[in-house]
Amino acid sequence: MPKNGSYARAEQLATLEEFIHNLKTDKRIPNWIESVHSYKKLSKIQMANLNEISKIYRNASKVPKELSVELAKTTALAQDSWANARRKNQPEDLIPLLKKIIDLKRSEADCLRETNQDRYEALLQKFEPYQSNNDLKVTLKSIREPLKELREKILSKKDPTKEIKGKFNRNLQINMSKEIAKDLCFDFDSGRLDESLHPFSSGYRTDARITTRVDESNPLSCVSSVMHEVGHALYEQGIPETLYGQPIGTWCSMGFHESQSRLIENQIGRSQAFCEYLFPIIKRYFPNLDLINSEELYRAANNVCPNYIRVDSDEVNYNLHILIRYELEEELILEKIEVEQLEEEWNSRFYKDFDMKIKTPDQGYLQDIHWSSGLFGYFPTYSLGNLYAANLFKKMVKEIKDLEEDIKTGQFKETVKWLRKKIHNKGRTVTPTELIKNATGVPVSTEPFLEYLNLKFTKLYGL
Repeated sequence: MPKNGSYARAEQLATLEEFIHNLKTDKRIPNWIESVHSYKKLSKIQMANLNEISKIYRNASKVPKELSVELAKTTALAQDSWANARRKNQPEDLIPLLKKIIDLKRSEADCLRETNQDRYEALLQKFEPYQSNNDLKVTLKSIREPLKELREKILSKKDPTKEIKGKFNRNLQINMSKEIAKDLCFDFDSGRLDESLHPFSSGYRTDARITTRVDESNPLSCVSSVMHEVGHALYEQGIPETLYGQPIGTWCSMGFHESQSRLIENQIGRSQAFCEYLFPIIKRYFPNLDLINSEELYRAANNVCPNYIRVDSDEVNYNLHILIRYELEEELILEKIEVEQLEEEWNSRFYKDFDMKIKTPDQGYLQDIHWSSGLFGYFPTYSLGNLYAANLFKKMVKEIKDLEEDIKTGQFKETVKWLRKKIHNKGRTVTPTELIKNATGVPVSTEPFLEYLNLKFTKLYGL
């Protein structure tokens, strides 16, 4: 996008937001809902749609149009500011807009929150409906110490992992990623894959667009990013045509969206079986890659090592990254800390959890785009997604015959078919709590996730 077009784009997005806000808050909507309720027989789908319409109208009506418009404009400008600040390692360039965003999000939270909610929980509801922040906090914080203990066991036992060395062509990495995405059932007639500064997924059923980040020193970073974003895109492409375009024809929650990306990225993409599938592909594109077999690739893909960058983190350390962000963004919204304290707070908390000192801002709070996009309440859904993913995978292993052999041979149709049936096809017809219980037979818990990590790394590192 042209550098000098940022302000014009922000104005355009603000105009669109004003138009959308007017549609969502049309004064006739309550009368329409009431008239539909007068029908004696409504299907489950119709009732779910009405409930979703009511929620959309209620929440949109609470927030003044001027506030919504200002948020759209400010976040559009801040995303460009973030990219520039990160590139130059100058956080002071972002601070004014970030302060404004947080003030606006606090105001939005004040509009949205119910009597029994604080500001942060009100924002969390946009991404994880019906989720209590207190319950979520207890659940996610309960995994911090077990993860740190597991990491210490691994680091005290494991031999040095063979490092990937060399320079790996950007275009070849993108071409390899497209081949993998296609095997994973990503529909390129209804989507595309490109490169960006930060990996992301956007779009919808017939226009699902994903990006990846390329590290010329390590092609596994690109593969991991693609796996993650393909998981998101498969969810979007899997929304059934019969629901698409309706209020319920979308993702159930962002925790579930992240569960799809994390399951594809980790339980599938970092498995020994997947490395058997991947090894001949990566060697075909990069014959000089200094790995001699799929076992070495498996160890490289699962190298447990504290890392500054969240998206490059291993499975053991990943949720520790999320916990830092979750705690900081909650405190920012609740006015327990201010933006001027953010860098120092981030760096000190990172040192406490990782025993590593942040050297440059792009290793710290400038690495993620979320806050400059106004996505407060989003970060904890990554960890919740990890819990959902482990719960789902445990059930998947029991129900898909020859799953491991399918993964080894690059046959992912049965995996995607299972996810379509259990998750994608449901859209927003049920709540997140109902969806996980219907899919697995039990409520979500931390046990399958910790069990999965402990079994995997105990075997891998001989703990």
